[in-house]
Amino acid sequence: MMQPPTTDTLDLDILKAVVGDEPEIVVDFLTDFRRVATTTLEALHAALQAGEVERIAGLAHRLKSNARMVGAMALGASSERLEDEAAQGRPIAQLKTSIEALAHELRTVAGEIDRLLA
Repeated sequence: MMQPPTTDTLDLDILKAVVGDEPEIVVDFLTDFRRVATTTLEALHAALQAGEVERIAGLAHRLKSNARMVGAMALGASSERLEDEAAQGRPIAQLKTSIEALAHELRTVAGEIDRLLA
């Protein structure tokens, strides 16, 4: 079920340092993370459409923390960039570009999680 503990996309050693090495717990956390991250991305798109910059910053902050906890460091960095840009009041067009980059990174992470859980 679980293949290599570390890939370029996902460092499971970071997650295991937080939750332990029990495969069932790791699987549960990865499954939950994938679901919550996907829902958060949908909320980011909705906040972008509504022009809710503060909400974008809050959602990006939460995703940043969750991504780093499961070892998705590049996704965490994308989330941090978006959070910073929103907190600085950057234009919606720039936030849209950052959300698109974050969405691309999330697709990569979700694909890796799917592969690991297959």
